[in-house]
Amino acid sequence: MEVVNVDSDSDDDKNKKRAAASGYKRKYTDEIGDVVSIDAVRIGVGKKVFRSKCKMSIRFGTNNPYIEFSYENKKGKMTDHIVLVKGEEITEVKYHIPDENDTSEDGADSDSMTMIAFRINPSESNGFDKYSSSYSQESNDDPEKFHKQFISVEVRDTDDFKVSYEIIMT
Repeated sequence: MEVVNVDSDSDDDKNKKRAAASGYKRKYTDEIGDVVSIDAVRIGVGKKVFRSKCKMSIRFGTNNPYIEFSYENKKGKMTDHIVLVKGEEITEVKYHIPDENDTSEDGADSDSMTMIAFRINPSESNGFDKYSSSYSQESNDDPEKFHKQFISVEVRDTDDFKVSYEIIMT
């Protein structure tokens, strides 16, 4: 006979407590659907860059598909932003996968990284509105302010990103 200890906090309970502690509603996370998680080196919200415990998850195959950006802030608290795929929150997506044979002019390996960048309308529901001084969607051709218009994710593993991309596109 095998004895199994049951933790009083299930994963769902822990997620709900974490969401409540962060002050962010997570009304879509209980839906059933496929999730692809991408480990990230950094997540940049305009000029503000987060480097700790960064991850981007994409839930698809549901009525409300979404992208979740997660990172640890300077105070050590996990922060999550959920952006609905349907609707008008996401206005543009760009990505870059470096060529494996990419070298600079002097023959050295290129430092090019796999990146995915989003233009997302900041709102209270996705939580990006609190970064108004760092992140802005105002139309501006000023090259000094161009970097403020994107949420960028620097992907840790290019091969994982390629597999995730294939899963999402099929």
